[in-house]
Formats: sequence, C-alpha cells, structure tokens
Amino acid sequence: MTSAGLNLSVKIGKPRLWQRLCGVADFSCPLSVSPLAFRDLGLPPMLSFFLGRSQGQVIGPAVLVGDEVSPGQALGKIDDKSFRPSPVAGVIRAVRECPDIQAGPGGTAVLIEPASAVTAPVFAALDAKSAAVEAVMERWRVAAIRLGNRPRSLLVDALSGTASLVVLVSDQEPGVRVAASLLAERGDDARRAVALLARVSGVQKLWVGAAATQSEAAGRLCPSSATGLLTLPARYPHTLAPMVAARTGDAQALVVSLETALAAYDAVVHGRLQEHKLLTLVNSRGASIENLQVAMGTRLSDLVAACNLRLHSGDKLVAGGLMGGTSQYSLEAAVDEGVDALVHVPGEEVVPFTDEPCINCGACIDVCPLRLQVQNIGRYSEFGKFSEARAYGLDACIECGLCASVCTARRPLLQLIRMAKRELAQQAAADEAVREASGGD
Repeated sequence: MTSAGLNLSVKIGKPRLWQRLCGVADFSCPLSVSPLAFRDLGLPPMLSFFLGRSQGQVIGPAVLVGDEVSPGQALGKIDDKSFRPSPVAGVIRAVRECPDIQAGPGGTAVLIEPASAVTAPVFAALDAKSAAVEAVMERWRVAAIRLGNRPRSLLVDALSGTASLVVLVSDQEPGVRVAASLLAERGDDARRAVALLARVSGVQKLWVGAAATQSEAAGRLCPSSATGLLTLPARYPHTLAPMVAARTGDAQALVVSLETALAAYDAVVHGRLQEHKLLTLVNSRGASIENLQVAMGTRLSDLVAACNLRLHSGDKLVAGGLMGGTSQYSLEAAVDEGVDALVHVPGEEVVPFTDEPCINCGACIDVCPLRLQVQNIGRYSEFGKFSEARAYGLDACIECGLCASVCTARRPLLQLIRMAKRELAQQAAADEAVREASGGD
C-alpha cells in the first residue's frame, strides 16, 4: 500500500464558466440516505485498543502482558485517572507501539485476545426518564462514550458549557450509510436517545439534524417543542459538523452522531459499553458496497481479510470517507469510534498528488463552501509559514476536501491545511507549558 495522502477520486463536478463568474459553486456530491443491512463480522482473534493522549499527556498502559481483563476494566491510565475501558473479557497478549488510525502521532496499544463477546450488561441499568442527571453523566464518563466526529473527545466533556446540541441522523460523507440504516433499524430507540439527551444535557436548544430526504423519519424523533428539526441539503458537505452547527445560528453548537446518541442510550438503559463500530465498505467511486458491524478494536488486517479485499502494491486503504478519510500505512491500526467507512482504492485508480506549484486557476475558491483563499493557505502551509496561513482563514476551514478534489495542479491541499492546524496547535500547547512553568507570566 501507499502511505501518501487521501483518496479524492470521487467525481466532483467543476463549476461551469458562468457559475464561476457568478460565484456559484456546483459540485455533484449527493448523500446516500437509503438503509443498508449490517453484516456482523464477529470477534477477530485479536483486538487492539489505541491509548493515545489526553490533554496533551500520553496515556500509559494500566495492564501487563498476561493479565486477564474483564469488561469495563481500564486499559490505560494517567496518574490516578483511568482510560479506555475494555469492551470484552480476555487476556492481554501485547502492549506495544501502534499507528493511530486517525493519522495522529503513534502511541501505545493494548492487544487483547478476546474470550467471547459480551452478552451481559457491564453496569446496572438506569431509568432513562427518571435517573438523576449526575448519575447519567457519570455513566457516560465511566463508559467512555466518545464523539464519532471527534473520537478523542468524551461526550460528557463536550457537553460541558454547550448551549446548543444537534443529533445528526444523516451520514456526513458520500457513500456512507451508517446513520441512514440505524435510523431505519432503531427508530424507536433513536427517539428515546434524543429524549434522554434533551433531558440530561442541559442545553438551551436541541435539534435533530437530517437531510431533506429524511425529514419525515427524523421528525418523529423530536420528543417535545424544545426539540426542533434542522433540515439540511442532501449533498456533501452540508452534513459536516461545522456546516450543521452554522445552520443552527450557533457556530459552537455540539453535533453528535446518531450512533453516539444510541451508544449513550445503551450505556444508560442496557448498561452496555460500545462494543461495536458500524461502518460502510465503499468503493473507489463513492458507491456503498455493504454495511458492517465490526468489533471495536478490530485491526485493519483482520477487517481486510473478513471483507476479502486483495491489497497490492500501490493500492490505498482509506479509513473514513472518500473526502476526509485517511490513507493507512499499516494494517496494525485498529477501528475506533471515528471510523465510519473503509475504502479500498486499487493502484490503477489512485489519483496521485503532486508538488507542482499552484497555477492560480481559482477552482479551489469556487468550490470552497466558505470561499476561503485556499490557494494562499496551501502555499503558506507548504513552506511552514503557518501564521500567514491563519491570516487567510486557516482556522475557518471545515476540512471538507473539496479544494483538493478539484485542484488542477493536484496539490494536497487538505493535507497541507491539516498539517498547519496541527503545527499551530502543538506550538500553542508548547507556549502554554512554558507560561505555566514560568508562573503564568
């Protein structure tokens, strides 16, 4: 496999001349809203749980090779804080360095040989209608319910100080059909999950966000007049979290996927951890092939084997959707809460990026939902001038990837943008550490 970049070969219609002159972007990227049954892949012979970092600190292992673990037992720790509860019973077979499937810096992973699937609740059940808010919040913290679109963030932490909340029942990328299928299969539970979030979250306003083609089914999830239906265009990138939040009138609104909402509901009502991740197998042209129910922590090597994918030199394996997913350089990476699709791109279909200079065609600006001067952001990022990139709207970028998909020079614009954001964040963290060390001066 190649390790270079994302696959952006999905067909995006470039604006015609008259549309470009009038400032109208026209990209053909409809979302998939029809349900698709899930195939359960069962338990693989080994599960891998990436520990990563918390607030800049490396999470260390809380277990040793040979230990027997039970469901709910913490696999990681920082001082006296516990992280990453095991969703299965099993034996620790290895603690080693592993790549991050989300393209972050590598870190420690705990490998478990699972004994069996969890069939009994891990926690005592709570009444969704009457359980104390504090008890529900503590359950979500102990169960480590994470946000799908921000898999390193806990739901309870994200809810703190949030005034507006959107439960998104549409998928965010073309070809992905997880949310659409969950809405069809667990509609009643989805309604109860929204009601639980509305009661516990403490937000001033809660919406159910859905593509226009799903508005009738989504409307049935609104439990009261305090919950509104937020209708979205059924086209990418209108269901990306920043675009959804902007439609509420509160750019800081928290967007929670339907799968996250259901995981939170299951933790409360059924006392269960999130044992599985649902994802769509998508081909290189953006068409969904099948929906999969995958054990959390399944390594890509086992996932590839279960899907009968034949990988050859030069192929790409993308974790995530065609537009925003990340090409993997190792099959040792494992599925986490942020993976909603898997894409195999044969080598002959890979559209290579280049290091050619920008030709100032303006296609990236035309297709950008925010009309950012992407070409300048990319140029400054390429040469390490990240503050200058920020001056052109780097922080406003929603990372939809449309700019890279239409770039005439095939420049890796999305990767350059993400690199600049990461470098600036690391610099800010380093500056804060220096300030704290010097007494805050």
